[in-house]
Amino acid sequence: GHVWERPDGVKARCGGPAICAVCAKEAGARYGRLVAAMEQIRSAPIAGTSWRQRYEECVKIANVALG
Repeated sequence: GHVWERPDGVKARCGGPAICAVCAKEAGARYGRLVAAMEQIRSAPIAGTSWRQRYEECVKIANVALG
């Protein structure tokens, strides 16, 4: 979650996606990008690639999705 500054100057955490609309929207967008990345990983050809190459490609796609 993020931090809000109250009118009295005290900073308070928002509570996270379970109770904060802004966090819920951000989490939904992040989840959507991750699902799209997983589909891209699943549909990518794997013949002729080593497990290491495959792993590195998955990490790259996931980092872009979650970035």
